[in-house]
Amino acid sequence: MTRGPIPRKTVYRLSLYYRVLQRLRENKIETVSSAALAKVSGVKPTQLRKDLAYLGHFGTRGLGYSVEALCAKLVDVMGTASLQPVILVGVGQLGSALLGYDGF
Repeated sequence: MTRGPIPRKTVYRLSLYYRVLQRLRENKIETVSSAALAKVSGVKPTQLRKDLAYLGHFGTRGLGYSVEALCAKLVDVMGTASLQPVILVGVGQLGSALLGYDGF
């Protein structure tokens, strides 16, 4: 449950936190402190905690955040768990290149 609309700058930082968490998960790290996650993300721990408060209650004082649970919540909130329909308007050279890319 979120506490209202998430500001654009917070959304940007959430995607940054997610990339950091993915690296932690790849390295088999199960928990991370707000101080460590903030340092790697380039923000202050207070900003990180404020940003994560939009997602609900996470973390345990003295233990940190579960990397797996936080990743799952970020995927859910950012809507990246499923494919999103996209409309491409004004197809110039860049648009043509995107349409020709088999990854879409």
